[in-house]
Amino acid sequence: MRLFLGFLVLCLGLMLGCGGGGGSSANSDVRTFITDNLNVGYDHVWVTIQKVELTNASGNTTIFDETASGGTTVDLRTLRDSSGERFSLLSAATIPSGTYTGIIVTASKDLSLVATGSTSSISAVFADSGDSTKSLSITLPDRFDTLTNKNLVIDFNLEDWVYADGVVTSASGFVRKGVGDGLGDHSRHDPSVFEGTVSGLTGDSPNFTFTLGHGPWSMTVQTSTDTSIYNNDGSANPTLVDGAKVFVQGTYDTTLSVLTAKTIRIMVATEDSSSKHIEGIVTSLDSIAGTMTVHPKLCDFRPSGSTVSVLTTDSSSYYDSTGAPVTKDVFFDALTADTSKVVLEGTLSGGVFTAKRLLVLPSLGAGITVRFKGSVSVLDSTAKTFDLTVGEWGGAFGHEGIVIHVVATDTLPDGLANGNHVSSKGTFDYSTKTLSASSIKIVD
Repeated sequence: MRLFLGFLVLCLGLMLGCGGGGGSSANSDVRTFITDNLNVGYDHVWVTIQKVELTNASGNTTIFDETASGGTTVDLRTLRDSSGERFSLLSAATIPSGTYTGIIVTASKDLSLVATGSTSSISAVFADSGDSTKSLSITLPDRFDTLTNKNLVIDFNLEDWVYADGVVTSASGFVRKGVGDGLGDHSRHDPSVFEGTVSGLTGDSPNFTFTLGHGPWSMTVQTSTDTSIYNNDGSANPTLVDGAKVFVQGTYDTTLSVLTAKTIRIMVATEDSSSKHIEGIVTSLDSIAGTMTVHPKLCDFRPSGSTVSVLTTDSSSYYDSTGAPVTKDVFFDALTADTSKVVLEGTLSGGVFTAKRLLVLPSLGAGITVRFKGSVSVLDSTAKTFDLTVGEWGGAFGHEGIVIHVVATDTLPDGLANGNHVSSKGTFDYSTKTLSASSIKIVD
């Protein structure tokens, strides 16, 4: 599966056999979130969700389906903290309006558990599983009426899960309908990553709105000054256009009913369909050997422990937080153990991840790092400022010919003059078109 968290399912209400309730022909938008109940015995519980259905007397209505791609892998343990439920969007579906009385979650029978304080995982299966899947079904005691409630929370009842001899059981059921306390608090939502095609693009940089579609599925995405954008092959000038294939990472805003984008990866280069992905925090690194360990936050496989061992090869490609290609040495020099976050694409064998592409993500709370390349004018060496007519950009929403104001946070390059072409990197204020540049290099 090529998604870190599964994409939304759009079940068209006019399709025959789609299910529904109450005899209504109208459709309702239903957003499905997953959460977890605390189990202090485990640091990580990795499960793979393949399909979710709502049920009633008319039959089953699918609200999520990643069966064909192998399912969506989730660390359930991350969806609960000391303050309560945390939420991750699983689907935002349009389904027939009505009252639903049950939920069926189809999961892979296999799961991975990492006991508290351990570094290695335990392979287990759900009790009474089929050949490859386990049906986790519940009857809703208070039912679910799509005309009065647009948010469905599925709580994986982890506190009652019991592991013994390779099998996980639960006397009270593996899932239940979640309460949803704090669902309206954006800070209680964990990021998800969705794949799709851009359409209906509107707005002005950096505040765009577009529809992210995948076959018959769709959702609304919003960008902002906090959105980092880059091409997946490291090329310059990432540009959102209708028809672009993208991966969007973000959190769902239940008030605005949009996915708030944190990063957008434009798929300029085609990835191998067998590629695996990790997003997580670097916990250790060896710049000489080109290795690291990563604590995964999002991934599309079940890790074999609390961290994943990562190898690089002579053919690995490295990118900075603006999406620009860099050398191996520059990439590793930019990493700080237990702080830096990376996104990796590669292959998995024997629990070891061999990275083909490695990208450093922008630091949280430090602003989005961007890069601009262009020609210098209006140079004031005393004030350490100049204007830049942009020809290339990365990490930011830009366009050729835009003039920005650059303020050096350190010294200017020796010999800098009007007419020079420079590459500059720093944080960008869209409202004033000002780059606070931590790095300026003459490139001609």
